[in-house]
Amino acid sequence: MGETRPRFRASFTDAWFRADLRLLTAAQQEAAANARRNAERQGVAAADLERCDPEARDGTSLEGCVKQYLGDLRLIYLGAIGADRRPYLQCLAVGLCHRPQRDRRPDAYRIADRRLHRRR
Repeated sequence: MGETRPRFRASFTDAWFRADLRLLTAAQQEAAANARRNAERQGVAAADLERCDPEARDGTSLEGCVKQYLGDLRLIYLGAIGADRRPYLQCLAVGLCHRPQRDRRPDAYRIADRRLHRRR
């Protein structure tokens, strides 16, 4: 018998996703777009997720969030309950894992923190 692993439906906000893609290289954009297509079609496997630190050293606060590793990119999701009372993941951000020194682009964690807490 095959093992059934839990998967979560995923939802993306188009405006956020487009804004995040503008911060990435062409290759990273393609990887992020493929990850989104897969997440929307098949869901995200629970085994591919890791909890975000509720309070990280960089000052971000992502309690209740999980991250999906995608090479040097991260997809940050917030767990939610849909109108159908089933759990799903709302993507808050896709971006670099941590920004390189002297790189002014925000990383995925900072973008997600800003959106989660509605900071500018």
